[in-house]
Amino acid sequence: MRKNWILFIIFLLSSLNLLAQGADEYNYKGVVLYNKEKYEAAISAFDNAIKIDSRHADAYLHRADAKAELDDFEAAIKDYNKAIELNPKSSYAYARRGFAKYNLDDFNEAWLDYKIALSIDPENAYAYYYRGLYFSAESENGKALQDLNKALKLDPELTDVYGDRAYVKDDLIKYKSAVKDYDKAIKFDPDNADLYFNRAYSKHNLGKFEAAIKDYSKVIELTPLDHKAYNNRGLAKYKLKRFKEAIMDFEKSLQLAPDTTSQPLYNRGLAKHSLDQFAAAIEDYNIALELAPHNEAEVYRFRGLAKSALKNYEGAIDDLQKAQEIKPESNTIRKNLRYVEYLKESESEE
Repeated sequence: MRKNWILFIIFLLSSLNLLAQGADEYNYKGVVLYNKEKYEAAISAFDNAIKIDSRHADAYLHRADAKAELDDFEAAIKDYNKAIELNPKSSYAYARRGFAKYNLDDFNEAWLDYKIALSIDPENAYAYYYRGLYFSAESENGKALQDLNKALKLDPELTDVYGDRAYVKDDLIKYKSAVKDYDKAIKFDPDNADLYFNRAYSKHNLGKFEAAIKDYSKVIELTPLDHKAYNNRGLAKYKLKRFKEAIMDFEKSLQLAPDTTSQPLYNRGLAKHSLDQFAAAIEDYNIALELAPHNEAEVYRFRGLAKSALKNYEGAIDDLQKAQEIKPESNTIRKNLRYVEYLKESESEE
């Protein structure tokens, strides 16, 4: 009897070992598929690992990562919870769960997870990265930049940080440094339209309008329906006094998103204004004002100037007074108003 019992134990241990190996093999297969960005297939592999070994912490953790890549953050959090239950010392699991909560706008809970992650492992690059994104969302850009710098220092291979750090630098008006980070980010992710769009924004703010146009053109190549890219490219062309080309871009933006924003209408009005097409410019300003633009004072100002150019001084003064009511601190509006009042008085004297 004793020999049979010992043989049974040996058989049982061998079976358990084989099962564990099977679970590990599926987990490894899932990781390979995940790295190839085949997330659904990876999830299937992790499912099989968990069927074999329901306490396989890494399989839950990796399955959570795959679900997060598919933006299924609620399901990802459930798997992160299980991974943490099985391995409560996993700093990475806390950091990733925090990131999933962040994407669900649960910022307070995300913050707590980052705090726990760093208490377990103060050198966790992911925790610094995700906490940096949290600070950025809270407009604490100084703290965000510190955390993102720390993340890259700990893990230079964490290349996604470059694009996010560049975005923070834009907010801090560090455009030159932002462009360098976007350059690095694009090197690792050359088909990411958002990176080209944001780099164009930085270049535009540096006065590098030709370079901005090139980047916006790349955005349009990658995402042909991006109405904002057309609008912004039009603005860069406007800055270069290529008014007719700018109008074409503003019109394309309006064609793609006719009811989205007043900005392309206002911008087209400016371009027509610069071509001395004052009546056509006023038509654009009229429609822009109906859409309640965020820059209402400027729209009134330029409509007033266009009316003044057509010698409609009363209408011009009315518009400039409205602009002044909205933005009483503007010296430019005040000077424009005085000048048009002078023109009206001069006309009366004649």
